[in-house]
Amino acid sequence: MTNRYYRSFEIIDGTHYGPPAWLKSKFDGILSKEITIQQGDRLDIIAQQVYGDSSLWKAIAVYNGIGWFFVEPGEKIYLPVKIKDVTDRM
Repeated sequence: MTNRYYRSFEIIDGTHYGPPAWLKSKFDGILSKEITIQQGDRLDIIAQQVYGDSSLWKAIAVYNGIGWFFVEPGEKIYLPVKIKDVTDRM
């Protein structure tokens, strides 16, 4: 049975990927994965862990409409599957 919330999402390795609901046309077509921020997480640390480059926190922030690399625990953000797709459009 298909879940209506995942209709337009692509499934990769059993995980649903899709754009944030508010996504502007500037980033249309970029697949992303939703994560929940844990205590002590910062965008620069996440960028280093996921993409191997802490300076990519800015691309994550722009993609999510966040002004700084500190994010509150429990907040949900989206990590682009291919960060280069975001940096190419910034």
